[in-house]
Amino acid sequence: MSLTRKLVRTHNSTLFTASLSYSPFNTHVFCWLFLHCLYPWLSFHSLLTH
Repeated sequence: MSLTRKLVRTHNSTLFTASLSYSPFNTHVFCWLFLHCLYPWLSFHSLLTH
């Protein structure tokens, strides 16, 4: 159990450092997700409220 926890912690820190080094790529992915998922939902929601 503790070994699994240690592996998960190491994996998470590796992901964190990788996300820091690829921050422009992550920003691009976040913008893409925002444009394709959040923005249509927000516009649809604004249509419903108006």
